[in-house]
Amino acid sequence: MRISVIIYRTLGLLWLVGLDTTVNGQDFRELEVKTRTGSISGLPISWGNDQVLMLRSDGWLAEFPTREVVEHRITDRNFRPAQAEEMAKALQAELGPSYRTAIAGPFLIVAPGASLPVWSERFLALYGGFQNYCATRQITLRQPPFLMPAIVFRTREEFDTYSQRYGHPVTASTLGYYSLVTNRIALYEFSASENNSEFFPTASTLIHEATHQAAYNTGIHDRLAEQPLWTIEGLAMLFEAPGVYDSGRFSQPESRINSTRLMGFRQFFPDAQSVSDALPILLTDDKYFERDPDRAGLLHDRPPIGGGALGRAGALEAVIVEPRHDAAGAGFVEIPRAGNPAFAAEHRAIVIIVQVELLLGDVDS
Repeated sequence: MRISVIIYRTLGLLWLVGLDTTVNGQDFRELEVKTRTGSISGLPISWGNDQVLMLRSDGWLAEFPTREVVEHRITDRNFRPAQAEEMAKALQAELGPSYRTAIAGPFLIVAPGASLPVWSERFLALYGGFQNYCATRQITLRQPPFLMPAIVFRTREEFDTYSQRYGHPVTASTLGYYSLVTNRIALYEFSASENNSEFFPTASTLIHEATHQAAYNTGIHDRLAEQPLWTIEGLAMLFEAPGVYDSGRFSQPESRINSTRLMGFRQFFPDAQSVSDALPILLTDDKYFERDPDRAGLLHDRPPIGGGALGRAGALEAVIVEPRHDAAGAGFVEIPRAGNPAFAAEHRAIVIIVQVELLLGDVDS
């Protein structure tokens, strides 16, 4: 049985990260684990001496101490992602009758009934922008393996209660978040007008967290791998710019600039030398961003290409996020895909640094 668990763990890992497209729910059975507090069925991702990590059919990553395992067995059920109706029913039961559910493309939206159509439209529009952005840059996306739940709470109190229930700490300034464990987005409304067709103040939170969720579910990021913060937070902050998340409506070049982040970039990196000096640390050490998380997004702002500091910032952006649309730039697309097993973090950073330095002369000259 131990050998079977190890084999299943390998298959489960491949299935989740999408490294082997031939692995699917017909290839192996679910593993059922009974613990001292209940039972869990799914695919084992990690089975260590201290902790067990399993992938459930609804996309959750269930983690529990190995010592809690009473017994485990391979069932006669094929592993498969939960069906839309099954997930919707479970969420409806969890959140109560005052909420409604709707399928919107790859999303399962849960929101107060009156605002459900508006939220569905918003998430669909954002995902469309995400797909268009990646397609234009020849970034291949995989189909999300699970429906992506997005819960919009009516009040801050409900949001806080939910977050506490699932062990996700939030602060007074937290408007929403994407959870790697549950694969859900959770946010709340604080506008008096639920049916307002314009984005209200939760807009940037919605865009930011939906980008996280889409990136993790389409293969750009990896839910199981440790990845640089600048690749994760930076991509989400990039999409906060209207010209990025909705290039159809906002086609002017200036709309592609995240003005808030640009101001921060200029504050932290006032000249070309400061960018060049900081680059190796920025790309290899998360401690810089942990002291000030907003810095993670500064590398993904898109100031106009020009001389001096802005030229260097633009060159960095051109390498990491905005690859050139020609043969010479095609190789840049793979660099920010932190889940790519072919690159260790330090090797990716070295490649990026070299490419940036090569481009700096072209931009600054």
